[in-house]
Amino acid sequence: MGEAAVDTVSRIEKLFARTPIIEISDSVKVRAAQRAIDKRAPFHRQRNGIDDAILIEVYADVVGAKCNGNAICFYHP
Repeated sequence: MGEAAVDTVSRIEKLFARTPIIEISDSVKVRAAQRAIDKRAPFHRQRNGIDDAILIEVYADVVGAKCNGNAICFYHP
């Protein structure tokens, strides 16, 4: 790999090393599945978007937990 690629991989590995692991709850899985049933993003295209839907729902949980009425949040379910 070139030097730029090695630097990029190193930066990514450092991010992963200090990022907490977020467990996927059953409620996140259910909401992601409901997105598929409702054909809402990311299921509006002709591909399986369950991985993206789970990311959307985990993000919603994290933002919701941090906002709790004390901050302006830009997520709207």
